[in-house]
Amino acid sequence: MNESKMSVRVVVYQAGDGWVARCLEFDVVGEGENYLDALLSLRSALAFRVKRTLNAKDRDNLFTPAAGKYFQMYAAGKHVPAGSVMAQIPPGAGLSIDKIVVRQYIDGVRSRG
Repeated sequence: MNESKMSVRVVVYQAGDGWVARCLEFDVVGEGENYLDALLSLRSALAFRVKRTLNAKDRDNLFTPAAGKYFQMYAAGKHVPAGSVMAQIPPGAGLSIDKIVVRQYIDGVRSRG
């Protein structure tokens, strides 16, 4: 099976006592106690979404972009490392993320980076 590779953008931000990681291309979120936990949760949510969509043979459901305000938060955010948190999702599904760019948004702070 030929594997499709894609890049995704993620904005992470604090919400209450925790963190949210939102993928802009899929409008899928993960939550955690810190931004890395939120990214791990996002990876699981993306794996579920991809697997469910591909099993249903409904690729139109796969790419649903996030609302405009999250793109604005991403643009105003500061780049943060994601390490290898985001990998192939799920293994063997025919789709992998070859690049992830994560930006942290802090409410009321505009980044220069």
